[in-house]
Amino acid sequence: LADYEFGETKWDAIISIFCHLPPSLRKKVHAASVRALKRKGLLILESFAPGQLEKGTGGPPDAERLVSTIMLMEDFPMLDILHLQQLERNVVEGDYHTGLSSVVQLVAQRPNAELAAGPTPLPAGSYAEQLADVSGGYAASSIPELGTQEAQASYRACLDELFTESLQA
Repeated sequence: LADYEFGETKWDAIISIFCHLPPSLRKKVHAASVRALKRKGLLILESFAPGQLEKGTGGPPDAERLVSTIMLMEDFPMLDILHLQQLERNVVEGDYHTGLSSVVQLVAQRPNAELAAGPTPLPAGSYAEQLADVSGGYAASSIPELGTQEAQASYRACLDELFTESLQA
């Protein structure tokens, strides 16, 4: 991925599932992903979160390649966040990635407008700042209790709605 050319406004959706990269490469790939999305394009991501090291159910062996909600807010400030949460869920991804796991999930959409040139700094009082005081959620008032069936249903409903809209377009 270090040398992959993502293109500009090329993809309707980019899906990243358990792609754990060193921080500098992660930021480069995430920035390239934003530029590669078409207007209204979707980014869907699930990754192991910092709590995963204690679980022993798979994922990278070092904390630097685990991703938090705050990191994702910082990596994708130009996208509209439709769903962002950290939770514990059962993962079944083969012999070495099975069991209760700490994950972070993101569904974000590129705005239907030109992106600002260069990275957009997070404003004071932004969600990233709010997240420092919230245990892994997007914002306390906008997301159900983390790890509950309600939160998981919210994630599925968000994806179902987005895919239904894209099929109708």
